[in-house]
Amino acid sequence: MLRGYLGIALLLAGCASTSATHQTDAHRLRGTMVDAAGRVLATSFAAPRGEPNRAYPYGGLTAHAVGYVARPETPGDSRSWIGRSAAERGFDQELAAGHEVALTLEVPLQKAARRALAGHRAGAIVAMEPATGKLLTLYSKPEFDPNAMSGRLDQVAWTKLQGHADAPARFVHRAVKGYSPAGLYTLVTALAGLETKAIAAKTPLDCTGAVDSGNRRFHCHRRSGHGTVPLVDALARGCNAYFYQLGQRMTLEQVAPVAAMLGLGRPTGLRLGEHTGVIPDSLKWYARRTRFGAQPGFRLSQAIGHGYVRTTPVQIARAVSAMVNGGTLPTTHLVDRIAGRPAVVAPGTPLKVAPSSLRWLRNGMEAAVRGDGVAAAVGSAARAHVAGLTGLAEVPRGHRYGQRRTWRHQDHAWFAGYAPKDDPQVVVVVFVEHGKTTEASMRAAGTFLDAWDKQQR
Repeated sequence: MLRGYLGIALLLAGCASTSATHQTDAHRLRGTMVDAAGRVLATSFAAPRGEPNRAYPYGGLTAHAVGYVARPETPGDSRSWIGRSAAERGFDQELAAGHEVALTLEVPLQKAARRALAGHRAGAIVAMEPATGKLLTLYSKPEFDPNAMSGRLDQVAWTKLQGHADAPARFVHRAVKGYSPAGLYTLVTALAGLETKAIAAKTPLDCTGAVDSGNRRFHCHRRSGHGTVPLVDALARGCNAYFYQLGQRMTLEQVAPVAAMLGLGRPTGLRLGEHTGVIPDSLKWYARRTRFGAQPGFRLSQAIGHGYVRTTPVQIARAVSAMVNGGTLPTTHLVDRIAGRPAVVAPGTPLKVAPSSLRWLRNGMEAAVRGDGVAAAVGSAARAHVAGLTGLAEVPRGHRYGQRRTWRHQDHAWFAGYAPKDDPQVVVVVFVEHGKTTEASMRAAGTFLDAWDKQQR
């Protein structure tokens, strides 16, 4: 039924220019939204009685990026529709004026992201052009149907759309929501260490399997230890103990500016209602906000992306883009053209770091997909030309020892990487909510990158 409805909607939309001449300003047809190739993502048409309507041909596939509309609730508001979320809301003024808004997204890559996360209950995939910050994919799961959302909903309809109580929240835009970045944040710690001279890339540190701080022992994921490891090996093998020690050599006041320079903990500029993330910048920050006070162990936790650090998948994609594009933090953008004219995109911001520091980070990400590297399971077809890292973000257990762990008690899985590794054209970030192991994010990344690679041929 929905497919037939959308077919009629698109047919009627073809007559939109004619119908629009008979509309009052209050009932002007809302502008069309299209993808990078001109595929219609959102369109308006005149219903039989002359009232404007809105349709989304790709439904949930692009819902979190495109958004949805609703009838105005403010008394006296004569507009037919107002944008309620995502691009519909961020570019409400332009769309309400009847202008076409062309997004940078590519529907085939959205479909590839959907396939990559098949079998997982919730997650997000972001693909970005590292040189420009252009978003090629912005996918969040679970999906919702914007066609069902566009209008006034009673409580029964709203409850049905939300799903059962234990279902992942389908209206959360996970691509712009903050989560603990886990091992991906070691790239920030490593860059800060190189720039502050707290470590030299070739200087090894000993990993015995744990590092003590005060009365606490912080374990490496490999309890037997990694032995003596330099920076590249520490990144590639996910040696927590290396970064614990590096965290002890620096203050949070030294690391936080590097994170900020990479755009973490700050808005990217997308008009999508994004979270800004959290980057604690001192032990005083913890003293003011936690019951534990200014414990030195927070420096160790934060060094591996745990503690109170929060970043979004889009922020991670932007940061990695800066690391691999020659050292410029790109301006993240989702819109390519408005009313046929190129959208204004601010130039990127050069990183004030040594080029050699960025080369060491890339060496670490390239080594991580080889041998026993943490990202070696990214996928056989993609592995030959991809580089990247993984992260496993711990979540509060909320259960007693010995009890069965439910989906909500599993850890979050991350992957961030780029391809081709010798000439990066795409940065991909995969987040699998409660994915349990990083193999979940790596397999999803491999599936997506294989699809991207085929599209380039």
